[in-house]
Amino acid sequence: MKIRLRTIQANLFFSYSALIIVSLLIFAVSFYYYTSSLLKNRASQSHQSICESICEKLDLELQKINTVSMNICYSNLVKEHFYKHLSYNINPDSESNELKVAKYYNAKESMDIFMAIIGPSQMVSQINLYDFSGEMVGAGVSNTDT
Repeated sequence: MKIRLRTIQANLFFSYSALIIVSLLIFAVSFYYYTSSLLKNRASQSHQSICESICEKLDLELQKINTVSMNICYSNLVKEHFYKHLSYNINPDSESNELKVAKYYNAKESMDIFMAIIGPSQMVSQINLYDFSGEMVGAGVSNTDT
């Protein structure tokens, strides 16, 4: 018994099957490219909006820091106490007890002024003021290990 492989029914089945498979593949590939480009655009827009938000928040924080630094720079009390602080550091080897006590109270008053500048809203968490020899007078939440 001989089986006929090339009947009209088999030819039609294979040709329609090939047509359906090719059209499904074309649809799947085009759908893949469309969705991937759509997802890339959405991810890009999302990254863009996150970057813009971060830039805005960073600008706001820098403006807060700038405001506090301007308050410090133009405060006559801070200038007065800082000049006293500089005068106490002229000769640190020959410091007397009275000078140490005066230096301590000057630093305490400077810290009180800094805490008043920081205020209850705490726009910044810490204010440090350094002299030319590297000594620091500061107030606020310390973020150092020591």
